[in-house]
Amino acid sequence: MYPTRFGVFLLPNTMQEAIDGAKRAEADGYYSASVNDHFYSPLGNPQTPQMECFTTLTAMACHTSKIKLAPAVAAASFRTPPLLAKIATSLDHASNGRLILGLGAGWQDKEYHTHGYPFPSTSVRLEQLDECIQILKAMWTQDVPGFKGKHFEVREAYNNPRSIQKPYPPLMLGG
Repeated sequence: MYPTRFGVFLLPNTMQEAIDGAKRAEADGYYSASVNDHFYSPLGNPQTPQMECFTTLTAMACHTSKIKLAPAVAAASFRTPPLLAKIATSLDHASNGRLILGLGAGWQDKEYHTHGYPFPSTSVRLEQLDECIQILKAMWTQDVPGFKGKHFEVREAYNNPRSIQKPYPPLMLGG
């Protein structure tokens, strides 16, 4: 059985609030600190401040040394799978191997529509999430990463340097 661990979910209005929240959570002994991946907060309105997830987590990583960092959860459809692999690998390096990659299929339709993203059916978004995970794993582990699926195809999608965590950062799926 795994030990019970506790994390904090931060809703920072500024980068400094995110950094301060992560430092406080680390000092208080929390296992992880998370921020959401939205264009605007689902807990506010479209004008509520919302920091970009991976940039915020990178800033938090540069001001902490032990706490795990996780998007809760990144919408796989906001970034192409190869771009997401590079971002996650870079964050894994910036945090010295403290990334937990939280991923989901996305759900807030208005957010997609207002920002010019297609919002396919739930079943299609879940298929895309599955293929995204396969591409991430290929780019984290294969010498010559490639994948061909229904929604995505990559060839020679090199990802160097590879992630610090082996074989790749842990995945946390949300839905």
